[in-house]
Amino acid sequence: MALGQGVSFSGLGLGTTLGLLLAGILGEVVPWRTVFILFAVPPLVAALLLWRLIPEPPRSARVAGLASIRQLVPRPEIWILGATHLTVVYLQFVLAIWAPLLFAEIGVKELGRSAFYASLQGLPAPFGLLLMGWIADRVHRRGLHRKAVMALALLAAGLSFAGVGLVVEAGGSPALLATLVVLTSFFFWGAEGPLLATLGERVPASLLGTAFGLLNTIGFVGALVGPAATGWVKDLTGSFAWGCYGAALVGGIGAIFALAVRPAFQFRRGPENP
Repeated sequence: MALGQGVSFSGLGLGTTLGLLLAGILGEVVPWRTVFILFAVPPLVAALLLWRLIPEPPRSARVAGLASIRQLVPRPEIWILGATHLTVVYLQFVLAIWAPLLFAEIGVKELGRSAFYASLQGLPAPFGLLLMGWIADRVHRRGLHRKAVMALALLAAGLSFAGVGLVVEAGGSPALLATLVVLTSFFFWGAEGPLLATLGERVPASLLGTAFGLLNTIGFVGALVGPAATGWVKDLTGSFAWGCYGAALVGGIGAIFALAVRPAFQFRRGPENP
């Protein structure tokens, strides 16, 4: 389950790499308006491929409308997993939005070069997703909860983000900063597979679409808060370092949320706890 989720989410990491890299290259040779128009093409192609190639699930397996939401809202695990996902998305979007300027702050002024360094964050995503997903499934088969892998991945992402802050504060080398960016990305992407697999096993198949939608509704609050909070801290302190330290704290909080998944702060599964 977790490995399969890792495979399906790998495109997000690769898209991050291509988006940052190609936008930086194109932004140096064509107007930004043209960049946005060109970047509108791949989503349209993806929509066409989805329409032509991906079959719909059986209609009899679905619960329609508000009835599905009413069944999910009272479930505490939805909200705990949603809060965990919020911290993952917070880290992802802080790095995706601000990474080029992190490199600019330590002296990388050329747009193409800073975009190249920032784009490296997408490369470890498939490896983090697949490796952590595989480990989480093995842990699960041994009678333990996948949430342990999720929590460790978030804790490691937080520690790596703290390292990013230290390099930015010290004005360290671009190579060291790029290495820490890659590590941070590896770990926060690695938390996604176990998280989505945990949701999938706690929710009936007829409610999965709504459950994933609700999970992401909660989680993508982090996409709104993370970049804005980091930018505000930058304006307040004059450096991105403290924004990175804040992201490190969020990673630690995410690890606590992950461990709070039922049964809270227990690692061994019982027959009533998948």
